[in-house]
Amino acid sequence: MPTSSRQRRVSLRQLALFVLAMVVPSIVLVALGVRIIVQQEELAEKHVADQRRLGANEFERALEARLERLRQDPGDRSVAVVASVDGDHLMLPWDMGRRTNPADESPFSAAIQRAEREEFGAGRLAAAETQLRAAAALARTDQQKAYARLLVARVLAKANRPADADREYRRLLAVPLPIADEDGVPFALYGADRLVNANRAAANDRAAVARIVDAAATELPRMAPAAWYLARRVDDWLQTSDGSASEARRARITRAIADGEHALALQRDYPILAAQWKLSEAAWIAHGSPLWLVGATAVRPSQASGAIAVRADELVLSLPLAFRSARLASATASGDLVGEAFPGLKVDLSSVPTDSQTPSTFQRGFYVTALAVVLSVTLFGGYMLWRDVDREIRVATLRSQFVSSVSHELKTPLTAIRMFAETLQLDRVDARTRTEYLDTIVNESERLTRLLNNVLDFSKIEEGRKTYRPEAASLGEVVRVAARAMAYPLEQHGFVLGIEIDDSLPPLAVDSDALEQAILNLLTNAMKYSGVGRTIDLRLARDADRAIISVHDRGIGIPTADQDRIFEKFYRVATPENQRIPGTGLGLTLVDHIVKGHNGSVHVESAPGRGSVFSIYLPLRAADAPAAVIEATS
Repeated sequence: MPTSSRQRRVSLRQLALFVLAMVVPSIVLVALGVRIIVQQEELAEKHVADQRRLGANEFERALEARLERLRQDPGDRSVAVVASVDGDHLMLPWDMGRRTNPADESPFSAAIQRAEREEFGAGRLAAAETQLRAAAALARTDQQKAYARLLVARVLAKANRPADADREYRRLLAVPLPIADEDGVPFALYGADRLVNANRAAANDRAAVARIVDAAATELPRMAPAAWYLARRVDDWLQTSDGSASEARRARITRAIADGEHALALQRDYPILAAQWKLSEAAWIAHGSPLWLVGATAVRPSQASGAIAVRADELVLSLPLAFRSARLASATASGDLVGEAFPGLKVDLSSVPTDSQTPSTFQRGFYVTALAVVLSVTLFGGYMLWRDVDREIRVATLRSQFVSSVSHELKTPLTAIRMFAETLQLDRVDARTRTEYLDTIVNESERLTRLLNNVLDFSKIEEGRKTYRPEAASLGEVVRVAARAMAYPLEQHGFVLGIEIDDSLPPLAVDSDALEQAILNLLTNAMKYSGVGRTIDLRLARDADRAIISVHDRGIGIPTADQDRIFEKFYRVATPENQRIPGTGLGLTLVDHIVKGHNGSVHVESAPGRGSVFSIYLPLRAADAPAAVIEATS
């Protein structure tokens, strides 16, 4: 133990020197590197801020130029809506073309009113149908005819005449889209909705309904809000029916509804915006989400005052290539104010590449990489040194334990030999006792010889000088010799050795002495770790093209976690039972080396409290005589 403590102190001194020689300078280098990086970042941020301000000015000029062109030509796809202004009220496209009530004119109006009294007042549906058909005959416009047909279909449906009602709805499918009721909803959409809502649309109807919705999807931006949702409801039905699904149509309807709802919100907010921002020809107001830019314009062809709303995201995509990755946002977001012509509008140009960002990024990457390399080398060197120091400490500890164990193992047989020899020297025992004492001396001598052979063989293995000289031999005979060598110590300790040998195995080219030593080591371990069990089995059997020599004890067993390490040199399972059992930790190491020297393998099956089975597997092959010398290294 003093040696171990001394080596630990030496290792700690080495570690302290390493810290002073490498870690401290590395820390200083890291501190200087971090300081340089911080300074570079500060300079880069200032330069980037200047560049962003210049970029924002250039962006403002490009944005103004593009919006001015849109004022002159509002047909671009980025324009969401163009509306007229009536005082502080915004007139949206569907408000500017209000339709008359088809039932407001006489005598058509009178016939419609009589039909409604029959339908809703008296509940006489047949009479209401008659009045409505009379009204249809009095209709003077396509709008009145379509209106009357829609009311007739409604009455027929209420009269439980679905086939007749569907016939009227199919006639409405042929009415052109521009023909709509006073709310701006095309009569053709009414017909399509009634057919699919009743789920009575036939295959031909599906095609006609799909054509109407396709056409409506393009015209929705100019239709009233009620038409949007009616078209979407019909499209929902088409999406679930066979062969009528259209992702492009669905996208157009969804976009039209989103733009329409946004336009309605703009209509509600317009009085406040107009009063707050003093909307003029030069100003563009940020509104809503997704962001729209709203500015004043002249509504053609009347040249009346109006407003134009442009989608900000699509507007940016139409700018010069250098600005297409910019992001416009309201005043609450991060970014730079665009300019006076865009009150409350900010632009984020952080994703727009600039010349000033490239060297800063490169330098930062270089410094960070250099620091990472230095720290990695330092940490790796520290880890390697610590691992070596820890390994040296563990090896020193194992060697100390090995010396202590070998000393104890040598002392025990030497003490027994000396004691019995001195007793025999006094010549005070009878012939039977003398024979018993002599047998004990011989057994302890053999035990001492085995121990010394283990140590010598391990030394040769460590130096790479261990060789095996295989010769043709009977495995059964090798096993029997090993069993006879262990007979006396097994008998002295009360063990029963069960032997099973398959004599049909052919002779093998093996080093008989080395293999016998491996079997003796397994039997010795079985004796040591049998606990209260006193039965050991030694078997020689054949398994296909392999010979198996197994030693089975009923002892204390080996935990699963330790089974992969028991063949390591000096390793002993750290359990209280093992601490009380003498041993060097070399027996199984030698067994593993001997078996591998014969191109075999050794395996263990064990569980705590249920004993262990050690099996040596040797390949069966014809014995060659004389066999070559096998040089086995560790």
